[in-house]
Amino acid sequence: MNASESSSTVSLPRVAPRLSAAFQGVVRLAWAQQFTTRSMVSVALMIGVVGLMGFLTKDRGIINWIEQVILMTIVPILAFEAGAKAVREDLKPGAVDYLITRPVPRWAYVVFKYVAQWSITLIHTLLTLGVMIGVAQGVGAEVSGVGSWLVGLVGGVSAFMALGFLMGAVTSRYLILGLLYAGLIEGAVGNIPIQINKLSILRHLREVIWGLGETSLGVSAGWLALIAMVLVAGAAALFSTKEFIGEKGGES
Repeated sequence: MNASESSSTVSLPRVAPRLSAAFQGVVRLAWAQQFTTRSMVSVALMIGVVGLMGFLTKDRGIINWIEQVILMTIVPILAFEAGAKAVREDLKPGAVDYLITRPVPRWAYVVFKYVAQWSITLIHTLLTLGVMIGVAQGVGAEVSGVGSWLVGLVGGVSAFMALGFLMGAVTSRYLILGLLYAGLIEGAVGNIPIQINKLSILRHLREVIWGLGETSLGVSAGWLALIAMVLVAGAAALFSTKEFIGEKGGES
């Protein structure tokens, strides 16, 4: 065997992906897609409408509006929808072609995308909460428990976005799964006085915001973080097993 033949049989060393560079790229791309003039106008209008409705409730009513409507309803829905859409966007043919040609592990890509979308949604919801606190102070309402609100906001965005990521990775009909989850886990299991109710995200949110039960704020926040990590891990594992080659625009 001559030198040329032997050299042709030698495999070149595999280039390890630079995860830090991939993370920065995913975050920049997500921010460029989300922070456009059109999206910022939409966010501003949404915050303005929510702020106006809160203002009309007056005094103590605005505190209930912040806790029950913003933190317990709007934030979970927005976070879930944002997470599920982020995953489904990556399963479209054009995005798939780009994804499978990059030397980044799929699990890492899912984690990076989650962090990027989480930061975007957190900014939007923090702005909303800030406007609502300003309105509450403007109408003379007694504002207390802001620390609990912030913990609940971060925990709610983290957990419900992770839920959206998982269900978005399962099917394009993630809204149906979301409704099933809401009815079975949040509506039924979460209200049963047994240990399995720890699966309910809203239960932990209630404990953070209102201090219900014997669970401390730190423990409830820890449960929200644990749920978010488990759900993201499940989404990453499921995303890694998907067969992208041969999909022509169809969605599972």
